[in-house]
Amino acid sequence: MGRAGHWSNMVKAKDSNNGLGLARGTVVVRAYEPAWAEAFVAEAARLRGALGGLAEHLEHVGSTAVPGLPAKPVIDLALGFADEAALAELTTRLPALGYAAFGDQRGDGDWFFALGPDEARTHYLHAERVDGERWANYLVFRDRLRADARRRDEYARLKTELAALYPNDRDAYTRGKEAFIRRVLGKS
Repeated sequence: MGRAGHWSNMVKAKDSNNGLGLARGTVVVRAYEPAWAEAFVAEAARLRGALGGLAEHLEHVGSTAVPGLPAKPVIDLALGFADEAALAELTTRLPALGYAAFGDQRGDGDWFFALGPDEARTHYLHAERVDGERWANYLVFRDRLRADARRRDEYARLKTELAALYPNDRDAYTRGKEAFIRRVLGKS
């Protein structure tokens, strides 16, 4: 394939993913894309169609859920489950939908799944107890940033600075945001 064909295919692939995709472990923060909301709606419809009642509590969370906020180009979804039986069903069914299951890696009740190959993750799904603190925190943090442009802009500056400092260290980038997140949640 010639050069023109190669670039044409890359642009089509990017467009078909709404500009989504990030290599595992890396940090890139991009300007907000309205297409991220559309990408959530499409994936939520796919999950609800495949999971039925198991996807009753499905929310767009994380920075891509906040209009105007720069973000890593990966859609975060929070899926609230009611009990251990529902979690067991999710851990069986999500891999059949293309999600790699990583389990509760930190032992804090966040059951993590990722969609897309290691070099271009497009969606992160966090399965949480719908009556748990982590579920509530995802929604409260998102809603407070949506409602307060000053907080949103402060978070944007922090994320941009951390991404420049830690482009290949996702853990350091995440740790750098913790104090801000606790403050927004009223837990500092």
